[in-house]
Amino acid sequence: MSFSPTVLLVIPTILALTGGQVLLKFGVNRLGGLMEGNASLPSEVARVLSSPFVLGGLGLYGVASFLWIYLLSKFSFNYIYPFVSATFVFALLASWLFLGETVPVQRWVAIALITVGIIIGARV
Repeated sequence: MSFSPTVLLVIPTILALTGGQVLLKFGVNRLGGLMEGNASLPSEVARVLSSPFVLGGLGLYGVASFLWIYLLSKFSFNYIYPFVSATFVFALLASWLFLGETVPVQRWVAIALITVGIIIGARV
């Protein structure tokens, strides 16, 4: 199976989306949660935006958004959008590898099915 060099931009897009999610999760974990006690919304927003992990996650989302807009300009929506499901695969791997989360067998099976779906959908 061969892909055009342009469609290969899906990979850094998905990695940026997944990396952004991991940084957001790590940042929120380090903050100790949100809206605990009687915190006001403005103070929570300021606290969240003071986290370098949250800011890094939002930055990666920005990068992913620009890459995604470029991909949308080059491919039909029904072809390129199913690749987004690969974020589920990378997010599960990242949660296991970087966040130390336990992943039940059912989710591994689901990820295998998603991967098969991506491969089938990617065939032109």
